[in-house]
Amino acid sequence: MKNSQSDSSKFVQLTTVLAEMAGYLQNVAQAYQTLEFDFQLDQRADSLEKLLQVMEGLNYCKKMFSSAASLLGLNVAQNIGSGMSINAFANELQKSFEQIDEAAENGDYSLLADLTEYDLISLVEQARQLLAVIQEQCNQRKGLEFVHDGR
Repeated sequence: MKNSQSDSSKFVQLTTVLAEMAGYLQNVAQAYQTLEFDFQLDQRADSLEKLLQVMEGLNYCKKMFSSAASLLGLNVAQNIGSGMSINAFANELQKSFEQIDEAAENGDYSLLADLTEYDLISLVEQARQLLAVIQEQCNQRKGLEFVHDGR
């Protein structure tokens, strides 16, 4: 019985974290829409700071997806949501981050604008889709825990 309560508590905590992540991704989805224009308008310092924040947030999502998958018993290599696996998302994120780092080091703000407009927008949308699937899985598991506890 104690183990079941502990698992239930983990799912409740995970549900809370996932909901916060959904709110964060919604904010990012709204904020990044102007990021590529900021680079083109020579607002580079602010743009780089915003870009860094988006990258940190997406990196956090990647870590949470892996942790959630482990707790939920999901295969990180299996395609979920929009035909993408958690591993594939992590790999695409890493590839994008490397391209962004290289462009920033070279001062190529045109490329940064393009990477922001095309790659990051796509990655944020993929993160939102993966998150929705993980949230659904969590809610299903949480519901099963309550049934097993007699609630």
